[in-house]
Amino acid sequence: RSVDFVALHGAFGANRFHVRQFELARSVQLRPYNAIAFSGPIAVFVSVFLIYPLGQSGWFFAPSFGVAAIFRFILFFQGFHNWTLNPFHMMGVAGVLGAALLCAIHGATVENTLFEDGDGANTFRAFNPTQAEETYSMVTANRFWSQIFGVAFSNKRWLHFFMLFVPVTGLWMSALGVVGLA
Repeated sequence: RSVDFVALHGAFGANRFHVRQFELARSVQLRPYNAIAFSGPIAVFVSVFLIYPLGQSGWFFAPSFGVAAIFRFILFFQGFHNWTLNPFHMMGVAGVLGAALLCAIHGATVENTLFEDGDGANTFRAFNPTQAEETYSMVTANRFWSQIFGVAFSNKRWLHFFMLFVPVTGLWMSALGVVGLA
C-alpha cells in the first residue's frame, strides 16, 4: 500500500530531522532537550505505523492517515489487545495528562508571580531578552507550592527537566507497549 511507503519515508524523514536537531544543538552549544523531546512522538509513530504491522505479519494492520482511520485503528487495537487496561498505555496516558497539568500549573504560577514594574505593568511586556534580573519570583512560587503540597522545586532547571521528562517518558512507555503487543 502507498500509505505504508509514506509511513516508512516519514519515519526516515522524522529520524533525519531528529538527528539534525542534535547537530544544531551541539553546533550552537545548547543542551539537546528539543531533540530528546522529539524522540517521544517519533517512537510512537514508528511503533504504530511500522513495527506493529510488521509484528502482525501484514501491512493490512497498519493504520491509514487521517482522523477517521486513526480512530478505526484505536477501536481495532482495543478490540484485539484490550489496550486501555495495558500498563504501558496507562503510563502513556499519565505522562500526557501529567504534562498538561504541569504546564498549566507552571504557566499559572509564572503569571501570578510576575514582577510588576511601575504603573504600566503589562503581562505581554513583562520580559525583555536583555534584562539581567528575573522576570518572576521563584521564591514566591516556591513558598506558595510548599504550602500547598509540602514540597516544591528549588530550582528552575530541575522543574523544566521534570516538565520534559514526564511526557517523553509517557510516550516512550506507550510505544514500548505497542511494540510488546506486535
